[in-house]
Amino acid sequence: MKVAAIAALALLAACERQVAPLPPVEDNVTKAVVIAAPAPPVGCADGWTVTLDPDSFANNGANKHFAAARLGMFRDQVETAVRDAVNAACAADEIAPAKANLVKRLIVHSASGADDPTFFAGDDPATLRLEWVFAEQDLTIPSEMEFRGGLVCWTDPQSDRCAEREP
Repeated sequence: MKVAAIAALALLAACERQVAPLPPVEDNVTKAVVIAAPAPPVGCADGWTVTLDPDSFANNGANKHFAAARLGMFRDQVETAVRDAVNAACAADEIAPAKANLVKRLIVHSASGADDPTFFAGDDPATLRLEWVFAEQDLTIPSEMEFRGGLVCWTDPQSDRCAEREP
């Protein structure tokens, strides 16, 4: 009964970490290692939720109108692209993971004249704003490197990478 309980705990731990369960093991040392194994690393932006500022997309400088379904797909694409950029920037030590981990919400604005994707602090430390000419670019997503440049300037405005960017 004790072995079955340990095997069940190992299986539960593996499922919670979203990894494939390990084959059954017979010695208690291996079972203890399986149960105590650390969870895989979590990315800096994995806890972020992304929302669109509806007014900036409805009343944009390009006078474009976007269907709700298209904006929903766009939001999903921005979330993935920003998450990938933030996680890559953290991994490359371009931004401090501690600062990125404070963010819980990213609000995306379509902003006429924002030549570069620009990240700004929101109303509280857990909120970040992203501005770029999304409507004018027909909901195009900036590249990972463009996002990473904006992230560096958010965390370190005096960085050499920020000198050539529009404020």
